[in-house]
Amino acid sequence: MVGKMINGDSISIATSESLQVEAMYGSDAVVRAGSNVDLGLFRGQLQCEAEGDANIRGIDGQIAIQSHSGNIHLHVNSLTKGNASNHSGEGDEDADGTHTIFAKKGNISCHLDPEAKINCYCEGSKTSKS
Repeated sequence: MVGKMINGDSISIATSESLQVEAMYGSDAVVRAGSNVDLGLFRGQLQCEAEGDANIRGIDGQIAIQSHSGNIHLHVNSLTKGNASNHSGEGDEDADGTHTIFAKKGNISCHLDPEAKINCYCEGSKTSKS
């Protein structure tokens, strides 16, 4: 699925293929893709689950991101406290208001605002923050 911009209070996208969207603005967004997820800009609360790579730039809000077999690349502008818990039970936001990124088989690369706090978990891979 390819899109230019998606807006809405409650966004739910599930596709068996890849998802590519240049910008998404939503109070509450749930994204599930059978392959890769590529979001150019995101504002709001995001729960993202990808079978492949997850590449999300310009994050401004709350996040819970999980990849089953790919790499996760994030560029975070700012994060807000809240509940961005992933319904799968993994990648949940921690009780102290931090946001969690979970890669089952891939690597995680995060470019963060200096004030942002994210917990990154990799099973058998590397994590890098800059």
